[in-house]
Amino acid sequence: MIVESSRQGCHIAIFANPERGRGSCAVEVIEELVRRGHRVTYITGADVAYNLTLAGVVGPSWFVVGCLDDSSAPAAVARGFMEEDQPQLVVYDASARATARGFAGGWGLPSVCVAVDHPDGVATCAAVEACLREY
Repeated sequence: MIVESSRQGCHIAIFANPERGRGSCAVEVIEELVRRGHRVTYITGADVAYNLTLAGVVGPSWFVVGCLDDSSAPAAVARGFMEEDQPQLVVYDASARATARGFAGGWGLPSVCVAVDHPDGVATCAAVEACLREY
């Protein structure tokens, strides 16, 4: 069952650390958020970003930025990428906490830690949308 969001069209930034080896697991969550009418920017490692782009899974409502593993200032790189389209919420997994909080804090954005690679992507999306309703 898919529950529609009460706040459509939000831009959500998702940070997931590629060192966990499960970066592509977030795709299910991203695609579910897109189905619910949101736009997503997925900030991850360069290899994960490259593989997702090469596989053609990136769509018109979501983008992937590979800067977590090859930049001395990944939060600044991500902010530069989204400067003209700031997200309303920052979602991150526990291993990307410092970068995501630095990114969110730079713009005063709300942020939440969730398991973006959880096997139940619908439940994860429900948790993300509950956070959107709070802000």
